[in-house]
Amino acid sequence: MDQAMPHINDRTDFNTAAGLFAIPRAHLVRKWTHGKLCLDDVPEEQAKFNGMVFQNVVSPQASLPWDRGIGRTFTDLVSYFNWISPENDRYLINVSVASRVVSYLLPYTGHDASGNTVVSGFPGLRLREVRRHSYVLQHLPTGGLLEISDSAGGPTQNPIVRDLSELEYEMDVSRDAPSAGWTPVWSTRERVPGEMRLFDALMQPSKLLSSLAARADLLLRIGQRVELIRRHRAPSSLGKLVWYEVDTRLADKVPDVMDLLTGKHLGIPGAEAVVGAGGERFLKLGDESIGIHDPRYIRPALRRLIQKNSTEQ
Repeated sequence: MDQAMPHINDRTDFNTAAGLFAIPRAHLVRKWTHGKLCLDDVPEEQAKFNGMVFQNVVSPQASLPWDRGIGRTFTDLVSYFNWISPENDRYLINVSVASRVVSYLLPYTGHDASGNTVVSGFPGLRLREVRRHSYVLQHLPTGGLLEISDSAGGPTQNPIVRDLSELEYEMDVSRDAPSAGWTPVWSTRERVPGEMRLFDALMQPSKLLSSLAARADLLLRIGQRVELIRRHRAPSSLGKLVWYEVDTRLADKVPDVMDLLTGKHLGIPGAEAVVGAGGERFLKLGDESIGIHDPRYIRPALRRLIQKNSTEQ
């Protein structure tokens, strides 16, 4: 790091910014340019996919018709995450049990009572490669790559040697997909008819969500649970990010999320903070906007109200 940052002030600024992330410093130092973390330097199609991944893992189950089946929801999977890094050629998520997380992401298809095709898992996601340290998944519509790596030693040092039997075990035991009548499509090379219908209608590319995805490690680390709440006729185009529980390790040190997202060291280029008529705060980028519920002011009564609104949407 000394060669990458020869100036004392630069090193101090980097340490301050890096302290907000769980991403290993070796990953972050490569992104430090001209006194800020350049997290958005990602090819367009990969960035689109990153935003979709982020939207899936923070959306309540009721908002995603493909988040169905036995066991955990997509938002539950965040409890396995250690850190998330937007790499130039992939979205890298380091987790505690890679095979389990992957088993919930890979899609199956089935049929409802009317005979319509339904999906369980992330539509369009395919298993591309099984490595000794991780699973590499590819999203057919965007071409984006997602690498789920194990926690021990990081993606380049993990000594685990695995094969598909570990993933198949998780499919059988944790997800129970085979016995539920689902057909696996994650090993095919093409999109299955009906697989992408709802996905294409609901998951539109978003530059703002892509930018938030690049900072997902920070956003998810602040709170034990964060969700993207959407409402009909909401004042923002993308809904509102809400933290239900703040990480107790942060205690009274929870940062101002809006300041971070628009600040010097890791702010979203072109993003600005806007205050609504009722005092609500919105993050705006171009024609897109998203509400930011400040996690510093979470209180039990407010938390119950947010949860009530979430279940009634």
